[in-house]
Amino acid sequence: MMPDKHLIYAVLISALFYLFGADLFPLIILVVASILIDIDHAFDYIFKFKNCSWNKAKFYFKRERNLKHSNESLPVFIFHNVETLLALLIMSIFYPIFIFIFAGVYIHLLLDWKVVPTDRYPIIIKLSLILVLIENSRRKRGRGRW
Repeated sequence: MMPDKHLIYAVLISALFYLFGADLFPLIILVVASILIDIDHAFDYIFKFKNCSWNKAKFYFKRERNLKHSNESLPVFIFHNVETLLALLIMSIFYPIFIFIFAGVYIHLLLDWKVVPTDRYPIIIKLSLILVLIENSRRKRGRGRW
């Protein structure tokens, strides 16, 4: 899902919370977190291609790719996974503001999990960083799962 749609959903959900009496500042953090999580797409592109071109990165992630039967490594999105959610949840125990960051990331991931076309991309890309790293190591040895 493109960032503009994530922004719309995050603002709508935050507006709903605001109507029920939530403070504005934490809701702004929720919206920002639901958008900034996509920075890991840029990190993946820069790491993979050693190139900082924003336009080339956008084209790369928009193009039609089938990673199921490819030798290409799965993208490594360091924030799009349940491990990040768990870390944010644990941090929210000690720092309550992290619950809003958790909520923003969770909303983002729910939307991504809903719209990831599983016939083209394995859902693992947006599920678990550990499983993606294991799968990429298998692909390097020519034994991918998909």
